[in-house]
Amino acid sequence: NNKNILILEHSIITPDKDCGSKFIKNFIDTLLKLDYNIFYFQDNFSQNWEYINILREKGVYVNTYNHNSKDNKLENLLKYNYNLFDYIFVSRFDKMEYYYNILRKYNSRSKLIFQTHDLNFLRIKRSKNYSNIIDNKKIAFNIKDENSEIDLIRNCEMSILVSEFEYNYLKLEKKINDNKLFNLPIMFEDKEAKKYNARKRDGFLFIGSNHTPNVDAVDNFIKNYFSYIVEYNNNIKFHLIGSCCNYINKSLVSRFNKNIILHNFLSDSDMKKIFETCRLSIVPLRYGAGMKGKILDSFNYNLPVITCNIGVEGIDVTNGENIILIENNKEYPKFFIKYYNDFDLLNKVSENGSKLFKSKYSVSNQINYVKRLMKKIDNSPLKKKNFKSTICLIYTTYYKNNT
Repeated sequence: NNKNILILEHSIITPDKDCGSKFIKNFIDTLLKLDYNIFYFQDNFSQNWEYINILREKGVYVNTYNHNSKDNKLENLLKYNYNLFDYIFVSRFDKMEYYYNILRKYNSRSKLIFQTHDLNFLRIKRSKNYSNIIDNKKIAFNIKDENSEIDLIRNCEMSILVSEFEYNYLKLEKKINDNKLFNLPIMFEDKEAKKYNARKRDGFLFIGSNHTPNVDAVDNFIKNYFSYIVEYNNNIKFHLIGSCCNYINKSLVSRFNKNIILHNFLSDSDMKKIFETCRLSIVPLRYGAGMKGKILDSFNYNLPVITCNIGVEGIDVTNGENIILIENNKEYPKFFIKYYNDFDLLNKVSENGSKLFKSKYSVSNQINYVKRLMKKIDNSPLKKKNFKSTICLIYTTYYKNNT
């Protein structure tokens, strides 16, 4: 008798590797607590059993690739389960754009929810002055993509924004009705972190996936700022954690091979050790969108954060109280060195950041948000079909009159 939810993602979530997955994992856990049936569709049909089984053990249905079947695509799953789903959550603009008509066709009674993670067009528009480090091309901004993304937001029953900034941006700048939008901040499970004391710690860290803004941020930091910092303190250690390690300019890293430590993938226990020995965390993004889970991770470990206005967008912080802001310009190294050695400030920022996390961004707060979200979705009117179906009628005649 429970309602059915389909969650559509590009791939299986890996919550120990990226913040977006961690967010979706906690969201699924909350929906399960509220007694929804969860069906998880991974669009790449992987057989990554380690992560598939984590979801299945929770009671989530997960699709996998079948070598003997021609039905390894979403359209067939929807056909065979016609109108099974009461709600369908689709992550990211590219998936929603690709599947919108198919989802409406086979699920005319389903509420369609756009899980944006961040506004794709806003991130790309902001990146236009920077290079895409991964393929060395300029990231092209296309006004058609912006219009398409806005149209999808208008046509879905609900769109979820993790960033309050993006929520207000859509309301005020794009004139999208409030009943189409819901602000669901990123929230993480509380960590039992070691008490922070700046005087007893050294070094700093950056954590990130191979998402282009992360790679660009680290490359820019090492290329333009790090030499000045090393000149001041030639023993300082910069810890890089996550898949971004595989994409950073190798010549930059080799220049500072005594100071830069690449960790790539770490277990939770090893990650905790680094977070509990470093003096601070940096998030020197030059562009991006959405809400930055890496900042919440640092708050969760009592680690003070140095970032910029792009970094804190959507997070309720105050400079000098629970965060330290330095913009990306030639003054960055000077201010970094100043704050790196301001023990009293770092101790205050650590304590206040931890309090902020517990009060607003702990997963214990999420159930009330999700209850309000589902109630708002239930109250939203269902979008009428806006496409034409082709119907073929085949008449067969028989000799017997009663047929």
